[in-house]
This record gives sequence, structure tokens and C-alpha cells, in this order.
Amino acid sequence: MTNLGTFLLNTTLLFSLLSILLLLYREYSGTKEVTVSARWTIRISALLSVLTMLLLIYYFLSSDFRFTYVSQNSSTLLSTFYQLAATIAVQDGAMLFWTALVFLQILWISERYDTDSRFFRRMLIIMLAVGAVFTYVIVYKSSMYPFQTWFDLWGSQYNIPVDYAMSEGAGLRPILKDPIMAIHPPSQFVAYATTLIPFAAALSYMITSGVGKQWEKVQRQWIRFSWFSMSLTLILGGAWIYKLAQWGTLSGTGNIWAWDPYETTPFIVWMITTMYMHMAYKYRTGSEYEVLTPLFGTLTFISTLYAGWVARSGAVSSTHDVGALPSASIFFWSTILLLAVVLYLSFMKIKDAKDEEGGGGRLFTLSHMFDLTTIVFIVLSFICFFGITAPIYSKLVMHVNANPTDREFFNTLAYPFTMLLMFIIGMCLPYKPIVKKIGAQKYLIVAVVILLLSIIFAFIVPGPEYYVINHSSPFYTTASGITRMLGSLSLLSYAPIFLFSLAAIVYRFVLDVKGTKDSKRLMKPAGITLIHLGTILLLLGVIVSQSFDVTYRMNYSDSELGEIQYVNTGVLDDYGNYKDYSDNPLGLELVLNNGDAIHTVSTSDRMVEGLTKNAFHINLYRDGRKISTGTALFWIELNDEDLDGTFERVEWTKIMDDEKLFNTYHVKYGGRIDNGYNFVIKEIPLISAVWIGSALMCIGVLLTFADQELFGVKEKIKFKAIPGTAPEAPAKKVRRERKKTVPKEPSAADRYEKMLREELEAAKK
Repeated sequence: MTNLGTFLLNTTLLFSLLSILLLLYREYSGTKEVTVSARWTIRISALLSVLTMLLLIYYFLSSDFRFTYVSQNSSTLLSTFYQLAATIAVQDGAMLFWTALVFLQILWISERYDTDSRFFRRMLIIMLAVGAVFTYVIVYKSSMYPFQTWFDLWGSQYNIPVDYAMSEGAGLRPILKDPIMAIHPPSQFVAYATTLIPFAAALSYMITSGVGKQWEKVQRQWIRFSWFSMSLTLILGGAWIYKLAQWGTLSGTGNIWAWDPYETTPFIVWMITTMYMHMAYKYRTGSEYEVLTPLFGTLTFISTLYAGWVARSGAVSSTHDVGALPSASIFFWSTILLLAVVLYLSFMKIKDAKDEEGGGGRLFTLSHMFDLTTIVFIVLSFICFFGITAPIYSKLVMHVNANPTDREFFNTLAYPFTMLLMFIIGMCLPYKPIVKKIGAQKYLIVAVVILLLSIIFAFIVPGPEYYVINHSSPFYTTASGITRMLGSLSLLSYAPIFLFSLAAIVYRFVLDVKGTKDSKRLMKPAGITLIHLGTILLLLGVIVSQSFDVTYRMNYSDSELGEIQYVNTGVLDDYGNYKDYSDNPLGLELVLNNGDAIHTVSTSDRMVEGLTKNAFHINLYRDGRKISTGTALFWIELNDEDLDGTFERVEWTKIMDDEKLFNTYHVKYGGRIDNGYNFVIKEIPLISAVWIGSALMCIGVLLTFADQELFGVKEKIKFKAIPGTAPEAPAKKVRRERKKTVPKEPSAADRYEKMLREELEAAKK
């Protein structure tokens, strides 16, 4: 018996395929009347897809345990908030959400633009093909099909009724019951989904003649929104790991970035999206990167398919690992096929592309600096791609169980290129006004001085924690000579580059303020300033917090309850390096409750045993003064993972998290040891720079987004045939015309340099 969810999905697939056939018929027959029918089938497809997602949400909110997916991920004990979050807690539910977003974008393009235009028609065909494949994956390649009932699973083996339902569900794993994790997955799949319009617009441009630059306008705000969502995803994911996922290691929490494959693939998407946004700006303002811009526009979405394949391959070890899924092969071959197609189309475009640099010229120009930025982004993306893919290749192709790539590999290779990227930010932002004021040669001298300072600082190592990678780690001891050399660089090398970039960003914004008469038009310059300022602050916070954190372990004795007890030894890493703090020990005090160290806190969370959590009220001291205060919690979480009707009792904790501007303190209760309470204390310096930088980046992109909406030129984008003319000829008969070479207008910087040369020649005479 087909249930409602399956019926909706199959009907969605049917109407999406019908829409494709109608648009293809319009493409090759020239019959315009078909367009009206296609628009209606698209509306029906979008409606059905959204209804399917809403139906799944309804099943979760109503605790309909007839369905295996609902039973395994929800419970009547969960709050409505977490029941809603649980709908996309597993890949198959997330895929359903992603697909609904795809069809909503298809509907948006269909309703907003003229489908009689060959460009938009081909966009829709591309997007509908994606929607159809995604729907097929959900229905026929799901490992945990969202609408599978227990009767579907066991009906042929056991005598159970059609409407058989479990009495209770398993609920969410405790590690997922966090407000951050309720926002992080939706944000990630919104980011993935909104790369579809940039992908379809770029690919349609590649296969359609006579489009011009208007294709870039179609996708501009969508890629900005995708970048914002992906930035938010990475920030929230890092925050979750920072508080929860790393408590299994000696060093405890505070590791906001561990180069986990499931973290790093969204980071690859983010880097490609960032690179594409910069290229698109140069493309629309200066006719540069005419081949690379559409290529990277397509790579934004293709990289999400690659991320989907990694998540489903089952060949990597990860906190998020769900094992090998049947849909992995579809994601893999879709990635390979689309990559081959766009590379071929890009190669064909190169034949007619004009010189993007406009001829020769000086090496030290803004255009060349931008080229270098592009190369650095490509290198960083490749480092991430290679580090993730190599172990997967070893397992799936070579049948060798290779360990995941060490995070030291990523840190070692990425560090010098990241420093170069930060240096380029400082160079490019104020380039034109500074060159105009002091000349390109003097500015080059300034840049060389900064680089020399950074190189000098790279060899100043006050202590072992200043190295890029830990010299006690197995990775370093087995690394090659050049890897050891890079790993031995000092993190102090970032100091000159950070100060230089900070000065450049502030200087550029001051000039923008002085040169803008209307204060409302400062929105875009302010947004650009905040994005770049946030970037360098975030990197500063990551470097300092991950390299200079200290962990303390203490057994708080019962015999001295209520007193300050001290610990003299700090753990620097997981490899046995310690630091003596006897001259300045860290003190911990438990605030007593009628002589008892443990307080009780009531909760409305019904998955907590007894609706009660236990709490320690903690004060930390240094040099006799209180430096931190807060509460560490522990309780028993109920979870019926086996679905046997019996709740397992899982001990769970929540750290004390006292965030301060310069030093953050984490304290976690580790259980009873001998005659005392065991605590792990972590001191994390400058983690606030990560949160401040992240907030500034997000605010910055929202400001640029708002500026485009409020003050951007509102042009109607149309590629419609002139009324009264003959219907469009089939695409296969359209001949490709060779572009005529048009001399490129020199940029403002080039004109200024030419003027300077003429003045110098005149002075010599």
C-alpha cells in the first residue's frame, strides 16, 4: 500500500520530468504555447515538493511512530523545537529539505522571468534535472527512507497490521540536543541549495549565445545569500565542536576547527563561493575573467555534490559519520559528469575569449594581485580536497583502510598560503588611493618590508606552543624535511601581516567615509570593511585560541569542600608537554549548598531523568583574585536507541563556559575519583576574536546585500525574442559567431600610471 508521502514524492518526480519534456519540446519545436503548460507543471512540482516536506514535519510533531524514520529520530519526550529539528537530523530528511528548496528556486525563476527566453528556459531545464535526480535519490536510494513504515519493513516477515506503530521513539542523541545543532543543518542546506541558481545561470550562459553579462545579474543576490548561509554554517559548526565534540580528548573543549571531513567539505564550498564572488565583481566591472567566472559559478554547486558524496561514502572517520549510503554513487558520478561538462564548455569559451589582462604592463598592479588571490584560493581548496579525498580513494579504490588525514597536514600546508591571503587583503583594499598618493614603487617597498618582518618573526620561537605544528606529534616525527620546515615556522609571523592588514582596512574605510557625501551610501563600504576586518580577526582568534590554550586537571577533595584548591601543572597538548605554574597556580572553589557541593536545577526537558539536573557553582582564582565564575551541569539523559521500549540512562554533562574578552574559561565535571570530584579546566585565550570576527563578517555581507536591494540599479533582465519575429530556431541550428576583438578600456590605475610616466619623462626633458 502506497502511503501519502511516497505518492507525493513520485508525483513530484513525474511532474518535474514532464516539465523538462515540455521545455525541451519548446526548445526544439518553437511552439510557444507549450510554455504555459510547462509553467503550470513547474508550479505543481514545487507545491508537491513543499507539501512532502511539510508532511514529514507533521509526522514528527504528531509523533507518528508508524514510520521508521520518525521512530528512530524523535520521541514524545522531545520538545516541539527539537522534534522540528529532528526532521533533518539524518541525511535522508536533510535531502528532502534540500529538494524542497530546489523546487522553490525553480518556481521563483519560472514566475519571475520569461520562459520564452532560451537562456531562462535552459536554466529551468538544468534546475529541474537537479530536482528530479534529488527526488529519485530520496525515493529509490535512501538508506532511511523518510516515509517507510514498520509494515513496509517487517510486513513480509512478521504478522503485523498495516498501521503498526511503535509506542515510543528513540529520541535525539544527547549530543544533538543543542540549540546550535537545531540551526546548523538548515543553514548548511540552505547554503547548498542557493548555489543552484548561480550554477544554472552560469551553465546556461555557457551553452547559450548572445547572452552577454546579464546572466551574472540573475544570480548575484543568490550567491551572496549562499555565502552568508555557509559562513553561518561554519561558525555554528565550529561553536558546536568548541563546546561539545572535543571533550573526548585530553585537551577538552575549545577546538573550534579539527579539519573533520564533514567540516572541511563545506569549507571548500565556502572558499569556491568566496572566489567566485570576487571574480564576478571583476567580471561585471572590468570585463575580466570572462571564462573563469562562469566556470567557478558552476563549481559552487558542483562542490556541494562533492560534499554530499563525502558525507555518504562511508569511507571517512568522523564525528558525523553515518556509514556508506546507497546514494553515494549518484553524488560521485554527478560530480564527475558535471565537472567534465563545465570544463569542456570552458575550454570552448577560451577560443573566443579576449585577453583578460588587456596586454602587458607592470607586474605590481591591482589586477595581478587579484590573480594571485585567485591562485591562493585554488591552492587552499586543493589542499582541503586532497586531504579529504586521498583516504577515501585508498579505501574505495585501493581497498586499503587509510586513516583520515591528520589535521597537522592541513595546518602545515595551509598556513603559508593563508598568511599570503591576509597579506593580499592588506595590499588590495587601499591600493588605488595609496598608489595615487605615494606611487606604486613606494607602496611595493612597504609591502616588501612587511613581508621581511613576517619572515623574520617566523624564526622567533619563544616556546614550543609557537610552532605551526607540535613537534611532539607523530605527524611531525614522520614528516618530510620540507614539511618539518614549514611546521617549524613561528606563529608570530602573523603579527606583522595582521597589523598591516588592519591598518589597510581602517585606512580604506576612512577614505570611503571622506569621499561619500550621502551617509546612506556608506552601507556597502561599511559592509566590505566589516567582512575583511572580520576575516583577519577570526584568523587571529583561531591561531591564538588553538595554539596557546592550557588544560588543567584537578581532583577537588571532599576533605576541603568550600575551600580554594589549587593546581600547579598545565597541559599544553595531547603529547605529554606540560608547563609548571607553581608561581601562579590556578585555584578552584565550589560554592556549597547547605554543606553540599552539588546543587539541583529543575528542567522542563522530559528526556532528563527526574526533570532534574545537578550543578556545581564554581569560582576560579588566580593571584588570590576571582577571575571566573559559572555553573557546570551533569545529569542522566534518557534515550531508547534500540527501540525496545526501555530507556537507556546516559550520563551527560554541560560545561561551565565563561566567555571573556581576552581569556575564556571552560570547566567540565569528570565524575567521582577516589574521595573527590574530578574537574577539567581549560583556559582559552582570545577566542572572543573568533566570535567577533564571525559576527562582523555576517553583518558585513548583510550590509552589502541591503545596499544592492536599496540602491542597486533595478534593471529588468529579459532575453525575449522581438514580437512578430519567427519562432526561435532549434538550438542545434544556431551557429556560433566568433567574437570580434574589442580593445579594452584602460583601468583608472593604468591611466594614472601612464600619466605619472609622462610627467617623469617631461621632468627629465
